[in-house]
Amino acid sequence: MMKTVIDILENTVKRVPNNIFLMEKNSQITYSEFWRLTQKKASFLKDRSQMYRPVALLMDKSIELVSWMMACAYCGACYCVLDTRQSEERLSKMLEQLQPSCLIVKQGYEKLVSSFEYLLEEDILLSTEEVELKPHCYSNAPLYINFTSGSTGQPKGVAVSHRSVLDFIPTFCKTFQFQEDDVFANQAPLDFDVSVKDLYSAMYLGAAVILIPREFFSNPTDLMDLLVEKEATVLVWAVSALCFVSIMNGLSYRLPDRIHSILFSGEVMPVKHLRKWMKFLPQVRYVNLYGPTEITCNCTYEIIDQKGDLDHISIGKAFDNEWVFLLDENDQLVKEPNRIGEICVSGDCLALGYWNLPEKTATSFPLNPFVKEVEIRMYRTGDQAYYDETGKLFFQGRKDFQIKHLGHRIELGEIESVMQEHLACERACVLYDAKRSKIEAHFEGTLTKEEMADFLKKKLPSYMIPNHIHFWPHLPMTKNGKIDRQALKGDFV
Repeated sequence: MMKTVIDILENTVKRVPNNIFLMEKNSQITYSEFWRLTQKKASFLKDRSQMYRPVALLMDKSIELVSWMMACAYCGACYCVLDTRQSEERLSKMLEQLQPSCLIVKQGYEKLVSSFEYLLEEDILLSTEEVELKPHCYSNAPLYINFTSGSTGQPKGVAVSHRSVLDFIPTFCKTFQFQEDDVFANQAPLDFDVSVKDLYSAMYLGAAVILIPREFFSNPTDLMDLLVEKEATVLVWAVSALCFVSIMNGLSYRLPDRIHSILFSGEVMPVKHLRKWMKFLPQVRYVNLYGPTEITCNCTYEIIDQKGDLDHISIGKAFDNEWVFLLDENDQLVKEPNRIGEICVSGDCLALGYWNLPEKTATSFPLNPFVKEVEIRMYRTGDQAYYDETGKLFFQGRKDFQIKHLGHRIELGEIESVMQEHLACERACVLYDAKRSKIEAHFEGTLTKEEMADFLKKKLPSYMIPNHIHFWPHLPMTKNGKIDRQALKGDFV
């Protein structure tokens, strides 16, 4: 029985030691080589870390970073990867919340954490001895802490246990029938939970992962060359990354035709970009995934019917290991079709909570009122959805994206969807300026503000027409590939 992710790694090392685990553009490492590297780093960390407490890692995506992550697990600690693109101020807030037992920094980034005690990775001397460590931690011990993006004020570090990852990954792999010979092309940064699916699915199967550098997502030719040369078979990507390839005509340059599965999440996939991928790679299975960081990656999925209605893609049904349900405004179960409720989730998939933020944890992870026999928590996502007549879920936007304007209840997401129906609109985002009672629409594409306004007048009732429409050559994005609503809101908040 597997108790920790270390059990996954060691089982795979014994079974397929010579299989390639991680690939970079010009290097690679087998499972047995990775295990030895991890052991050496764990032997260094064992006297510098503490059980169940975080080790913070400030460095770029690399084989070295992944081995530090697993070294933390071997020591019974948890890891927290910090994004090198974050400001000094935000990193300080994260570290103050974390209170890590150890902070390891890649040379060149030390100025970002100058007020904290740290170790430079380049100064760390690893033992050449073969030291075999065995972790002594529980399955419900924290494995990693990922900070949620796009929030203001105090950042929230989501702590996820070994048990939650062990609960999700086998189900994820079984659902989509991933195999040992698959090659996962990792797009997501390693401080983002999409990467959990890449790394731990591969580790569970004995498969390989391509660690794609961030800069490749501004150069479509390098990106497509890498996917082809490394023979990628699975893409678990943010919607924005798929849109980038589509916008930059990467598929016209070179076709990665070994890909058999493309799974996307994070935001609604614009139908024009989805159709473009389907045109070039019609044999691929396309999957819409849904789920916040707090429930360990994803809780629902929809395998898309390419001949079906692509304008209204469902978020599907729950994975076998999850209990997903809707609650109305009175916290009663929503069962009937076409009635909107808040998405709530229960199961071993739930995160432990927000690190060192007990009040926020209690609010977001209350007890499930529908289980009386034992104490079972649930997570309130703040997302809204409804069932159709077949029982499939359809995302309806955020609770906090619902406004009352001119006496009408309006879903800002509905306006965004209509804007994106225009073939010349690439992305759209709609916000509400509560101080001035104004709807603010933002978009990027090849049409003018006037053309967008005329289009919306034909599609929407008068009370839903935005008061202001703003054109952007490129909408601001968060580090996780979502439209940065806080940046757009900055002008009037």
